[in-house]
Amino acid sequence: MPDSEYVQRRLGFSPNYIVASPEYLDRHGTPSEPEELRDHCGIFVDNMRSHRLTWRLSRRGEVDIDIPLTATLFSDDPLVTLNAALTGIAIANLPHGLCWPHIEAGKLVRLMPTWEAGGTTTTILMPHKRGQLPSVRAVVDNLAKGLGQRMGLRAT
Repeated sequence: MPDSEYVQRRLGFSPNYIVASPEYLDRHGTPSEPEELRDHCGIFVDNMRSHRLTWRLSRRGEVDIDIPLTATLFSDDPLVTLNAALTGIAIANLPHGLCWPHIEAGKLVRLMPTWEAGGTTTTILMPHKRGQLPSVRAVVDNLAKGLGQRMGLRAT
């Protein structure tokens, strides 16, 4: 932000997970490697900018790979995507914070846990540190800590 009086502070990163319902996996099998996703159907985010029918998967220290899937559903609403995955329509690429409670409850299964499928970096804009009141800094620090715990953000 070169023309701004504000600075951006990165609070953390929340990865996306590849997930499916146990019912879907019973019917179609459980992929254990990214290449095996080619034989499966996916739920895609339709963000009006792209109708990309691939997921970019990455593993720390390795090259990213693009995996094409057959689209079963497009949605621009994460809750629609979540509910479609829960009903067993297809495999989904969902944010950690949205799908983790369902993984813990056994309603979704995280596939290929060593792989991530993108994610969201959370940042905050604030006045430059030189003119920042101590109370502003305290609020930002508390916000960063609270968001990290609530959303499962990975520290930066």
